Amino acid sequence: MPTTGILKKGRYHEAHPDEVQGKQPLSHLREQTPGSNSFIEDTIWEDREKWDVFNEENGDREEQDFSPFVQTVLKIAKLLVYLLSFTLVFVCATLSKVSFFLVSSQLTAPSVYNAQLGGGGGNVTGSGSGSAWRLAAEIQQGNWYLSIWIMMSFPHIVSLYRCTKVMLFRTTMWPTIGIFILTFVFETLHTIALGTFAFRVIPLMDPAYGAMLTSALCFVPGFMRIVSFRAHKKCGLVRKVLDAVTMLMQGSVFAWLFLKLSLTDAGIATFSLVCISLSYWETFVSERATIPLFATLGKAKHKIRATRYKTYFMINLWKIIASFAIMYYFAIDAKVTDLKMNGLFVDVNRLVIYMTILQCAATLFGYATARFACKIKIQRFSFSLALVLSTVATIALLWARCAIAPAARDAINKNGLVSTFVSDCGAQVSLSTFYNLAISNMGWFWLLWLLSQLWITSHIWTPGLERLAKTSKIFVRPFYCGLIFDIGMQLNRSTDEKKEIRDTLDAGGGKLAMIPDFNKTADFMYESDPMPHSSGKPEDMTTTIYFCATMWHETVSEMRELLKSIFRCDQDQSARRLARDYLHRKDDDYYEFEVHIFFDDSMSYDNASEPEAVMNDFVIQLISSIKDAARAVTGATFDIYFRKISTPYGGCLEWELPGGNLLVLHLKDKMKIRTKKRWSQVMYLYYLLGWKLLDDMDCDVTKKQAIADNTYLLFLDGDVMFQPSSLLLLVDLMKKNMNVAAACGRVHPVGSGPMVWYQKFEYAIGHWLQKSTEHMIGCVLCSPGCFSLFRGSTLMAPNILSKYKQNAETGVEYIQYNQGEDRWLSTLLLQVKSSPLSKHARLLLLDGYSSIRLVSMTS
Repeated sequence: MPTTGILKKGRYHEAHPDEVQGKQPLSHLREQTPGSNSFIEDTIWEDREKWDVFNEENGDREEQDFSPFVQTVLKIAKLLVYLLSFTLVFVCATLSKVSFFLVSSQLTAPSVYNAQLGGGGGNVTGSGSGSAWRLAAEIQQGNWYLSIWIMMSFPHIVSLYRCTKVMLFRTTMWPTIGIFILTFVFETLHTIALGTFAFRVIPLMDPAYGAMLTSALCFVPGFMRIVSFRAHKKCGLVRKVLDAVTMLMQGSVFAWLFLKLSLTDAGIATFSLVCISLSYWETFVSERATIPLFATLGKAKHKIRATRYKTYFMINLWKIIASFAIMYYFAIDAKVTDLKMNGLFVDVNRLVIYMTILQCAATLFGYATARFACKIKIQRFSFSLALVLSTVATIALLWARCAIAPAARDAINKNGLVSTFVSDCGAQVSLSTFYNLAISNMGWFWLLWLLSQLWITSHIWTPGLERLAKTSKIFVRPFYCGLIFDIGMQLNRSTDEKKEIRDTLDAGGGKLAMIPDFNKTADFMYESDPMPHSSGKPEDMTTTIYFCATMWHETVSEMRELLKSIFRCDQDQSARRLARDYLHRKDDDYYEFEVHIFFDDSMSYDNASEPEAVMNDFVIQLISSIKDAARAVTGATFDIYFRKISTPYGGCLEWELPGGNLLVLHLKDKMKIRTKKRWSQVMYLYYLLGWKLLDDMDCDVTKKQAIADNTYLLFLDGDVMFQPSSLLLLVDLMKKNMNVAAACGRVHPVGSGPMVWYQKFEYAIGHWLQKSTEHMIGCVLCSPGCFSLFRGSTLMAPNILSKYKQNAETGVEYIQYNQGEDRWLSTLLLQVKSSPLSKHARLLLLDGYSSIRLVSMTS
């Protein structure tokens, strides 16, 4: 019988035609391996004679997802997003800080006007008498106090709304008394210190000096950085010295205060700076701190995060009330109450209203844009750089305002307005003004504070979170600081721990209850390390995805499209692996995968008297489609070499894809094992999770827990096609929240004809109306098995697979178990009661075209 030559990469192998085409017994199938009978350089031979050496252009090559024009438009759009987000964060942060310091300069307006009216140092003219000017200034001074209180309270009002919404629509934990008291003490100190800083310290100095002083709010974080993070990181002596030097540079602010202010005022300013910086302790403290007090705080911060919303629902109310009391106290101290506080609520100047609205709106939009920049991972440019530059821009603007002081004062006074933001500037402004500000008054200290601040908050330049991370993982506290927006956002940015503490830990004992009890995980308790499985081993945290597809009698086009999707993922994963291994590129989206296709009813029997299983036409069709799919994606011929393995359920064939990933075709013999989709799912769930992860892997339960948390199963049907980007979007949702059990993407049919039209309508209604409503109310109730990603550790929880594999004994159970297996598995994930997961498991919905279901019916 003639043979067929197959040559790839210089290897020639003679394969019998019956090995590729036609029926043959599986038991007689020869294991195929590459040979080395001849060598022809740079030539691909495919079922042709040896003399036919000329190749033809491959017209089956897969088209690109987007045309060059669309790709160019997307690049321009990304650039515009970078620039727009940077501009919004920079402008909002600058406006927020400039408006606050200009408003704070008006708290001393009566004394300024007294000096200008009585001493003749100013150029105040107008139709009213001097006493009328002083009276009006005192009335407006009360309004400025109220304006600053609103600026302080507005972030807490926004946070109060968010906490209320979460408490109404989610299940959250109540804090313990100790956790609440700890949070209450730190937040109360922060409110007192911030109010003192705004109403007492800033009015003592020029607004430009006040803006400089905000760069010196990192003394306590610098100290915590020394005793906490550097204690367990691999760092050299140089970094430790830099930590100590930067803390001393931050401490120079205390010397500057005592040189510039009186002893009492300097002490008050020192108290406010220390307590404000102390409020950001959660960002910098670690349970591995060398000092026991900080180590205890490091353990407590995880419990605070778990009860954040209910704790801060009460804390926000308290901070609003406390800030008003502080404002009232300092207003009394400034003798604004000579009018019995009537000036706080009547005769409000429009300028006060405009400045208050401007400052609150700038902080809100700036916070939203900064959060957006961190979520889509453009933090360095649109968050970090924008906030740092806004600090410099604020000081420059506050310096430059005095250059227009004489002309602005004359214009304001001609219009009869009392309050002016240039009233504290002298009549003559020259270069000597800036010299006195920078040199004579020791303004150069600000350079020390700025440089040390950049080092202490250097973690904002090295973000490590996944895309679309939750806000609670991006920022430590659930609100921003309205008065010191730029510095507060930098200190509030989390340090991006690689693994957050699992929300599914038992609050009483901290047991990891995801892996079944028969693996003796009950003895594994949460004792000293709240993140025991983050042992510093990157291989344990590598995202592993098992593609699990079920097939039966799919058409050639359906098989080919699924295989093309697999080859696209193989190409993408191979490129990421090569970039990581040889270019040392850090890739947060790196993943590894295996493909397992379970083929139902794959055998046929020719001789009834002596039955011998042979592969049916559909299996041969799939094997032949592998070569076509590889050529369509890669442009090269993929040799159909495979390894045969005999199994109790029939057999399996293994291919190594061009990228080095494994493709396994499981051939189920209906005479040996149950058929239908649910039993195929039971097979690969027990094989991949029960045997391959738990039994076959020789490691301790801690490592298994870490691997299970990063193992995902992609449920596929035999008639879907998808892109690697769609898969990564699902993985992003799973990484974003450890409580997510499964995520499903939007599936839409392709084809033509009335039936396809109806299916498109049905799929759209199911996604945009039904599943979207379920997603917003709580979670999706059914994650379809055609394109859904499940978390491995979630599927291993008790009462899920043990119930999913039960036999159907009644008609209702047959419909529930076998006809609606996807909804049955989703229901088990949500109804499990014997695990802490019962309160947290969620099924999420991913919008957009994630995958396409092929419809063979055409018209």
